[in-house]
Amino acid sequence: MGREEQLISISIADNLHRAEAAVSKMSYIFAGFRSSEDAEVENPELDEAKDTLSWYIGKLYRDVGILAERMSLPQLASRVAAEFERIKY
Repeated sequence: MGREEQLISISIADNLHRAEAAVSKMSYIFAGFRSSEDAEVENPELDEAKDTLSWYIGKLYRDVGILAERMSLPQLASRVAAEFERIKY
């Protein structure tokens, strides 16, 4: 594996940790809800965590796709790109 592939791999690992931190933050917020009505109240902190998680998931898909291309795995890169397009909103 070349230097660029190693850097992409490190980026993937870092982004996984950051996505996990966003999930933990969301779980902490959800744990503080006392009723289902709490989920309906505007919560900027929760919105920020959701946006952060969404951003890191997108970045992970892009990085994995790029790594697959660089590793000469075109079928995997195509599947990653197709799945990313399917889940985009």
